[in-house]
Amino acid sequence: MSITFDYQSVEPVPVQVAVHITADARGLQQSIDWWAEPISVRQDQRSQRLVGSTRIHLGGYGLVDVPPEEEALMVCRDTKIIVRKLVEWSQKYKITWQLSEAGQVIGVIDPEGHSGLAKRYVDGTCQSVKLPMSKVDEVLKKHGARKD
Repeated sequence: MSITFDYQSVEPVPVQVAVHITADARGLQQSIDWWAEPISVRQDQRSQRLVGSTRIHLGGYGLVDVPPEEEALMVCRDTKIIVRKLVEWSQKYKITWQLSEAGQVIGVIDPEGHSGLAKRYVDGTCQSVKLPMSKVDEVLKKHGARKD
């Protein structure tokens, strides 16, 4: 399974705000060992909207066989990190984000917090997790060759 988690601002974003957000995203790319792909945000030059996409499932991306419970843990962890960051940017810069997965809109995050649909998406993504979050480092280490 190779599914992307996509996010875009509903309205155009001032260039200065885009510069701050994309720099923050680049910092996150470097500071977190992402499961499949890191958070990615850029400003679309035509629409001036911020757009981003992250592959959250390892799927056929690596050559390692990952038990479903470990994949579920890591997908949940990365999804929560991305959503928390989108909420933070939304509140700080008064941006509304539209979220989608595999081309289907799954909700919005606005300056007041994320919508019920977005919350249900995160909850649904994480409901099948059987391992505690304390296992994240162990899973990352075990599957260190997942992106080779």
